[in-house]
Amino acid sequence: MRYWDASAIVPLLVQEPHTAAARALLAEDAGIVTWWGTRIESTSAIARLERASALTPRQAGEAIEALRALAAGWHEILPADVVRETACRLLRVHPL
Repeated sequence: MRYWDASAIVPLLVQEPHTAAARALLAEDAGIVTWWGTRIESTSAIARLERASALTPRQAGEAIEALRALAAGWHEILPADVVRETACRLLRVHPL
């Protein structure tokens, strides 16, 4: 199981330079853990691509549907004070 953020999820949904690598990682381990905002961030990225004419409305719609299907099977980290506080503490301890 891996943690996936929107920058890793979006290439699974639309053709990008890192699509092949993202799909290979998903094929190795289909378990996805992400935070509750990933679906929102991914939708935003898809909408931005559509506004920039990098995706047609049909492609964007298909990507959103694929996102919904993917999200139905992933594990989501929900918002909570303990998660936020732990993240802040870890940022002070570990360089990212």
